[in-house]
Amino acid sequence: MVKLDKIYKNILQKQSVDGATKQALFIIYDEMGEKGVQRFLGHIGRYLKTVPLVQVHLCSYFYYKKPNKEYFEFILNLIRDNKLDFMMSHNLYKQISRISELNDQPLLTDYKDKYFVWKYIYEKFSHEINTRKYKTYNQKSNIVVVATGQLLEETHAPTAITIQKCRQFLSLGKEVVLVVTGDVLLTENVFIGCLQGRYTAPHIGMGELDLGDNLSITYYHPALENYTLDTMKIILNYIYGLKPELVYQIGGGSVIIDACNLFTKVATQSLSMDIPVAMSRIIVPVRRLDEEEMCFLNKHEHEFITLEMAKHYVQPLENIQLPRFEDIKTKEEFEIDKSKFVMAIVGNRLDIELKSYYLELLERIIKIDSSVYIVFIGTFDYEGLFANRPIILKNSIHLGYQENLKSTLTMCDLFLNPPRKGGGIGALWAIQVDVPVVTFGNCDVALNVGENFICEDNEEYFQTIKKYVIDKEFYKLKQQQCKELIYLHRLYNPREVFRAFVELIEKL
Repeated sequence: MVKLDKIYKNILQKQSVDGATKQALFIIYDEMGEKGVQRFLGHIGRYLKTVPLVQVHLCSYFYYKKPNKEYFEFILNLIRDNKLDFMMSHNLYKQISRISELNDQPLLTDYKDKYFVWKYIYEKFSHEINTRKYKTYNQKSNIVVVATGQLLEETHAPTAITIQKCRQFLSLGKEVVLVVTGDVLLTENVFIGCLQGRYTAPHIGMGELDLGDNLSITYYHPALENYTLDTMKIILNYIYGLKPELVYQIGGGSVIIDACNLFTKVATQSLSMDIPVAMSRIIVPVRRLDEEEMCFLNKHEHEFITLEMAKHYVQPLENIQLPRFEDIKTKEEFEIDKSKFVMAIVGNRLDIELKSYYLELLERIIKIDSSVYIVFIGTFDYEGLFANRPIILKNSIHLGYQENLKSTLTMCDLFLNPPRKGGGIGALWAIQVDVPVVTFGNCDVALNVGENFICEDNEEYFQTIKKYVIDKEFYKLKQQQCKELIYLHRLYNPREVFRAFVELIEKL
């Protein structure tokens, strides 16, 4: 204890901590076993309470060395206790939330907890801007701002949804401006192990975005180098200057768009089964809310509306014809034996998303039958990920990035979605070419494919896949459900449904 006392007094005197000291502290507490984490947090809470940035630095270092969400909970409490400025609070909250999700250690699982933390961060932002300068206006300008955190390739589900929304607003005769806020994941030097949000360089700045079919829109994408509070203010002022009649946000999580409530109508659409965490007046969930959720949103002065609600105002179509997909591939084209039961796993971050417990599940799946064969599609370190799992290497192939993914999926028998948030576009394409999907709930894929293809846990996931492999009648039933899902998607004219949806928003 005397040694620790001396170390902390030295840190406090210098107002910083060097690499050798961090390593020494980690070894000391790690050797304490299970009690080490609590003792460490207790000590930095007592000794370093006047230097919160050093506390953040040490917590992030300890988490980087050995992930334990208690380190991030300490940082979260620093945010809640107003120990950090707005920008630091904003950036660190997004970092610790995302990293803990990737490590299957979610910080906050209850929507109300997420809501109140985000509300607090937004209130800190509102104190940084001159809210009085933003005057409410009610005139219809015919301008709609579609806002998103990042703009990537169209195989990226949030980007595809964003572009689709731009097209839909254009189809209603609206003037559309796409604003990329760029605030998904911003780094802080004090935090070790920061993630950096992906962005597409050609779209930085302001210009015209070609949507194809002779359609184009104006876009604004801030420079991401030296992204600061001033950058956020510039984006907010740009939107204010447009005087849009509606700001439509894809996904939530932007204080910039939340602040647009000061002067115009804002709606936030969810990207998953979760309710979007946002301060916008209008919330657009993708599922029916339960009574408790509706009461919570009403209590906090939010309206909610869904596309399903809009369908009540639209007549269903008649004589629907399901399209036939012509670009069919065979297993032999990829040097795969035609007798194999091919299961596709798609993604460009699989080396991060495929956790050890899921790889163990894959090994069980491969042992179901000698015909089982896994096809990995996407850019990732295939050899490195499976270096110590020879059964997976022996019974799989890595096809890398496939430019025409939908066509590649036609040679597969099943689409497997691992536990993750993304993957929705690939799964929907699989359904469209009669390839059934197996997924867990609460993700983009579950959102797109519906309850007939969702599993509750690992065992149901395994048993469902086993049934696909050995039960041909079950497989045919699921293929029929693929067709029924596509039929339901085509039952209503999407343009008329969206028109009714926008009219409902305008009435709120």
